[in-house]
Amino acid sequence: MLYRSAYANRTKQWCSQNNHQVVSAVAGESWPMEPEEVRNQFDEWAKTERQHHQEAHPQYKFSP
Repeated sequence: MLYRSAYANRTKQWCSQNNHQVVSAVAGESWPMEPEEVRNQFDEWAKTERQHHQEAHPQYKFSP
């Protein structure tokens, strides 16, 4: 989610069309093309966000 959010912010700069489906599709296609260092950094940020969310909301349980 963090990568997709960052990708959406980048696309706003060079894409006149702000179609969320297109942004999600392109972000999904670009993720495997990112260097391993970039993917690792986003994985670390996601891990940190999960920890912060767990600390802030210890009783939260995902239920679709």
